[in-house]
Amino acid sequence: MKNIPALLVVLLVLASASLTGTAASTHAKQTETRIHPALSDPDSLRVIVDEIMAGFMDSLNIAGATVAVVRDGQLFFSGGYGLADVRRRVPVDPGRTLFRIGSVTKLFTW
Repeated sequence: MKNIPALLVVLLVLASASLTGTAASTHAKQTETRIHPALSDPDSLRVIVDEIMAGFMDSLNIAGATVAVVRDGQLFFSGGYGLADVRRRVPVDPGRTLFRIGSVTKLFTW
């Protein structure tokens, strides 16, 4: 449980990597936003996230998790990892599985 904030930070960094340059667009001078090729399509992103999540799931003993990346207001990528119900062996479905996140949302409050 102590390592969940660290996991969230890593996932946020990964998700925000595709948003590099967004803040700069508010300036009068427009700059070209370049997205790393590995983050340019959902399939490439899935390969990266799958690898990262496999490591976290094993090393932190996480039963189940979801990852979602939104780009330009649209769902760009979502993935489910592990089990939603360990006892019944129900896999995580990123579109249907709900997690009780409790006070973890305080990390995102401004």
